[in-house]
Amino acid sequence: MLPRLHTGIEDGRLPTITKRANGVDVSRRGAFALGTTLVFSASVPRRLGISCVVLRLAKDGEPPKDFPFEFADTSLGVDTYTLSLTFDRAVCGGEDALFFYEYLFLRGRDTLFTDSVNNVDFRLTEMSMNKFRLTIYRSDYKVPSWFAGGTMYHVFVDRFYKGSVETPKRSDAVINPDWETGVPQYPAVAGGKLENNEFFGGTLYGVAEKLEYLLSLGVSVVYLSPVFKAYSNHKYDTGDYECVDEMFGGAEALEQLIKKAKDKGIRIILDGVFNHTGDDSKYFNRYGKYKSLGAYQSTASPYYGWYRFSEHPQRYEAWWDIPILPRLCGDNKDCRDYFVSEGGIVDRYLSWGIGGWRLDVADELSDEFLDLLRKTVKDASDEQGIIIGEVWENAATKVAYG
Repeated sequence: MLPRLHTGIEDGRLPTITKRANGVDVSRRGAFALGTTLVFSASVPRRLGISCVVLRLAKDGEPPKDFPFEFADTSLGVDTYTLSLTFDRAVCGGEDALFFYEYLFLRGRDTLFTDSVNNVDFRLTEMSMNKFRLTIYRSDYKVPSWFAGGTMYHVFVDRFYKGSVETPKRSDAVINPDWETGVPQYPAVAGGKLENNEFFGGTLYGVAEKLEYLLSLGVSVVYLSPVFKAYSNHKYDTGDYECVDEMFGGAEALEQLIKKAKDKGIRIILDGVFNHTGDDSKYFNRYGKYKSLGAYQSTASPYYGWYRFSEHPQRYEAWWDIPILPRLCGDNKDCRDYFVSEGGIVDRYLSWGIGGWRLDVADELSDEFLDLLRKTVKDASDEQGIIIGEVWENAATKVAYG
């Protein structure tokens, strides 16, 4: 049942609206598989003077269609209207789609409209305003059974647990020994430059040693912050996707964590930062720390086409114009294949036994890249791999950049 937000009409006179699927109240849900039949129900106080209820439904980019409710019952001064609608080929064109809809309440010469700002609550207004959203997805999109109903715990590796296994420390890393009360780096002025090279010493070995603790919390999925070799403590500035950072314990620590977690019924999800790299990486190599010929160093670099330069080498496209995060060109075939082809980065770590990927800024990756990534994950995992995309805005109506 959807809550009602009072505005303009006395309390107790607002309709109650529900939608059900297979006899279950799904009023708070906004996404359903293609072919689902939804039964909409509106209970309307008779003293409101409503003579007809209509569902006005519009597929994204198309004109709306009106579906009138049928009168079903009346009891104690409340009239009930219902509408059964199957989202099949006739309604959706046989494909996944985004819909916008609103309820219209006709009374004499007046019409009242639902106005919802969060897809759950609503009020009644005298004009069409904010509409409900409904996502119809392909019926072959299935959530792996191990993920459904589980509890996921996010681990920021450097600050979770040190563990008993010593790991190498980079010479350019600042080590903060005060695990309990140490204050992380912060800029003197908000938005100012920050090195992000201070570490507290958390490792993947440490995460493995805390699996029993996580299990006691009911955790079934652990999502790790990025683990690939990188300069910063957060590692969203990837230096080498093929190497697990040595300060976190390297490949041995990650493989051990995956195995121990699996033995306890816990899946490990990696953070896939595939939209950009660090400028200090083997692909860009701005500072010459890697043996490879980076895109910053030469237009002859095998990675030159992976980035967009307007004036080589100083002017290039970067994530949110942050120069240490040069943006990858996912439309470049070599770049795209490196990540999502058979045997690529995504496939490689799935073969290690991870449960799937969380995609950083998924809305900034191209549709082709995402389609190929999904195919790779599903093929490599026998349909059991999970993909979670990060979108900060409302994902139901988000328009991706470009």
